Amino acid sequence: VLDINTLSNSQAPMADLFAATTRFGPVAVALVGMVAVINGALVQIVVGGAPAPTAKAAAAKRPADGAPAAPTAAAAPDAIGDASLAEPGAIIDHTPPVPPADIDTSGLEALPANTGSLEDCHIEKPPHPIPDISHMKLVDD
Repeated sequence: VLDINTLSNSQAPMADLFAATTRFGPVAVALVGMVAVINGALVQIVVGGAPAPTAKAAAAKRPADGAPAAPTAAAAPDAIGDASLAEPGAIIDHTPPVPPADIDTSGLEALPANTGSLEDCHIEKPPHPIPDISHMKLVDD
């Protein structure tokens, strides 16, 4: 649609490509980008969520006869009703650290500086065959 020189000299190649292939202008690309950024921000806000429900709020949802309300699809299980986030910097994993590995290095020795070689690491690989492209033709537009 657009030649490589036009795209490489453009300040907004994606917007130019979008404008050339659709009936919308480059402003549409900017609008899509803004909607994507706003959507990402809203997702972060929703994931953060509201604070955990309190016992007072749960009691307010009970019917007048005092019986527990029927569970809904959106209700959280009782097991995590008291869940909360730890303070920043708090240690939440109290498992003891794994002891360091006992590696015997007594049999190792280092060569003097600038005397080593990586020739033993080189693996000779056969060259890849060149594909037959004789059936292809160059055509000017």
